[in-house]
Amino acid sequence: MKSLQKCLACFILILFIFGCGTSIKTVITSDPPGAEIWMGKTPNKMEYFGLTPLNYKFYENKPYWEKWYYQIKKDGYVDSKLIFKPKGEIGADRYVHATLKPLSEIDTEPAKNI
Repeated sequence: MKSLQKCLACFILILFIFGCGTSIKTVITSDPPGAEIWMGKTPNKMEYFGLTPLNYKFYENKPYWEKWYYQIKKDGYVDSKLIFKPKGEIGADRYVHATLKPLSEIDTEPAKNI
């Protein structure tokens, strides 16, 4: 019986160690590249994170237990809509992409009559 308890304790310890050491890759890209990445846990608390393209790794599962919001911005382009990424599968990589529209295209669109 003690042998079974020791095996169970070792199994739980091994699962804990592997769970803590998981690295999750996040890739953020935009078209055009070189746009600012804003990221936060809520839409009204976003912080500057870097420029696209960006690859980074989290070395724990925490980002997948929390919800994250992204927004991509670049001068001369319309900001991306708020990109909401709910928690994903543990160990799965995350990909975020935004295609930005030039402001000049918006200025040339014909006005709609209401």
